[in-house]
Formats: sequence, structure tokens, C-alpha cells
Amino acid sequence: MGPTSLKVVLLVGALALAVPVVLGVLVARRPGRLRTRILHGVGVALAVLASQVLAVGALGLALNRDLTLFPTWGSVVDAVNADPSDALAQVGIAPQQDGLGLGPDQLKSVRTKGYALHHKQPKGAAGVYRDYVVTGPKSGVTKKVVVWLPPGYDSGQSVANLPVMMVLGGAYVSLDWTVDFLYFGEEASRLIAAKKVKPFIAVFPDINVQAPQDTECVDYPSGVLAYSWLSTDIPHWVTQTFHSSTDRRRWSVQGWSLGGYCAAKLQASDPGRFVAAAAVQGYFEPEPDGTTGALKLDLMRSAALRNKASVSRLIRNKTPRDQLRLLAISSPSDAQSYDQTAAFGRAVAGRPGVRVVMVPGQGHTLAAWLGTQEQVLPFLLNHQP
Repeated sequence: MGPTSLKVVLLVGALALAVPVVLGVLVARRPGRLRTRILHGVGVALAVLASQVLAVGALGLALNRDLTLFPTWGSVVDAVNADPSDALAQVGIAPQQDGLGLGPDQLKSVRTKGYALHHKQPKGAAGVYRDYVVTGPKSGVTKKVVVWLPPGYDSGQSVANLPVMMVLGGAYVSLDWTVDFLYFGEEASRLIAAKKVKPFIAVFPDINVQAPQDTECVDYPSGVLAYSWLSTDIPHWVTQTFHSSTDRRRWSVQGWSLGGYCAAKLQASDPGRFVAAAAVQGYFEPEPDGTTGALKLDLMRSAALRNKASVSRLIRNKTPRDQLRLLAISSPSDAQSYDQTAAFGRAVAGRPGVRVVMVPGQGHTLAAWLGTQEQVLPFLLNHQP
């Protein structure tokens, strides 16, 4: 039984309740000798401590069952032995960043050169990350965008002929942490060197455009245009900045968690822009809650907004059958994405162009996302001219 097992959660919870009961029985015995009373007091103290530890452990296991940060005991051991910051990043625990997340020297470089080198670069000559500041003419959003250039294309060479892939992180993970701890550059460079994919550029836009509010990549009727930021503003900026082709066959998008939902929605609603998409540990219907502001009411009031927000509805009613190319990846042990991914697979069963893949033993983590790239990158790139 793994750490996400309901039996494990119930067992630890039961022990947390049982220890105080046993403690009460011991106290009721009222020993009389001094030595016995001392031993009894030590035992009571240890029992109280054990009860507290078990109670906290039960809460932690219940939380892990919901979030699926550690799907196996081995992943718990790996996290304990890892560097603390790296371990937190791999499970996706990172605060959303305020502002642009750029220091004074980087801002100066952006003003003078148009970009700044990202503070953390891929290891082993695996390309280069650059930081840009982009203002979307349609959305009005101003955010940082990180661009990865593959090996050999970081010394002023033209990237106009390269395919473009948008890479979208999660709702509660900052853009910097996604770039720093996904290790995308290293994995992409390895696949390029192995000739499993051709060189391409990757664009990491910040999807948390109104943090701490979760926008669900929706154009709010009376608020932020989070969808337009991704669907219109970022492609326009890329083509203007890098002179990239507007040919849909050279554009793809992938994402994790909320980013997976955004990626699937972008391809299903705008296949004229994105030829393929991959949703890793994502979902396919919006999930309005206390962090999404008025979105829940907006969805209730507007059937048109609901139709635009549902990937299943888009595929059934809008996406041309010959333009659909979507890969959805989840795991039965990922409580955050499995149910929606399985339901999505049933809803679009038999529809050409959709692949649903279940990977065993994966949690809802950046590390699990990295592990999909050997499958995701060829799916997105290898059909392109």
C-alpha cells in the first residue's frame, strides 16, 4: 500500500485516536510507588507525543492523497534525500511571484538589449534561457516570458526557421520555478542530440496573469483576458520578435496541471494556430473555486462561456476532425487529474486525433511532467515540416 492509499490514511488516523484511549486506561490505574509513578509519567509523555505525531501524520497523508505529491514510498525517500529547494520544486510547491520576477540588472538588460539571460541556465551546453517582458496588445497583460533556444542557436543565429512550442506551467507554481526545476532544456537537448526530434524553440509564458487569482485561462466577461494572452498575444509577439512562421504546422503547445487544460483548450478551440497539444496531468473542464473569483457565476450565467471553456464540447462541436491532435497523459495515482482525464477519454472515445495515456505510479509533480517529455516532444514535433 502506497502513501496515497485510503487504508494507510485510515490506519494512521485510527492509531492517532487509539493512543489517547490507551493513555486514559493507563492513567486510570493510578500506580502508587514513586518509581512506578515516574515511569508512568514518562510513558504518558511519550504517548502524548506519539498521538500528536500520528495525528499530524494522518493529516499529511490525507493531504497527500488529495494532491498526490508523493505517489509511492520511494518518492517520499527521494524527497527526504534531495536538496530541500529542489524537492519542493519537483512536487510543485512554489509561491506565485509578484511583478515580473526580474532583478535590477536583468531589467536594465531588458531595456538595453531587449532580453536578459535567465538567472539559471541549463546544464551541459543544453541551450540557453532568455527572459523577456511582453505586453499583450489584446489582453493588456504585461508579464515575463522565458524563451529556450536550443544548442547552437544562442549565438545570434536565426531561429526563424525553427518550430515553436509553447510550454505552460501550473496555477500555483511560479514561472521561474517551472523553468528552473522542469529541466526542460536538458531533456529537449538530449532528444535533439539523439535525433528523436529536430531543433525547436520553446516559449514559457507566465499563465498566472492575475495572481493570486486563478484565471483558468478564460477571458473573463468583465475582467482579465487570460485566454487571449496565450492564444493571440504570445504568438503575435513570437512571430514579431523571432520572425517565426505563422504556419500552424510549426506551432504546438503543451502544459502541466492548469497549463495542461490551457494547452488542450488552445488546440481544440484554435487548431488554425496550434497543430498539436499535450495535456500532462491536466484537466478538461474549468474548476472554479475560491481562487477563481467571479468565474463560477460567469459560467453559470453564460452558456457560450461554458462551451468555450469545455474541451470536450469544443472537440465535439468546433474542432475539425482532421485538425485534432491531442495527447492527454495522467496516472491512476494522480488524484488531481486522473478522474477528469478518464472522463475526457470516455467523452471523446473514437474521435480521431486524441490519445489518452495512463502512466502508473506518477504523482502530480514537475518531476512526473519531466518524465513524459520523451513521449510528448516527438508527438508534438515529428509530424511538422
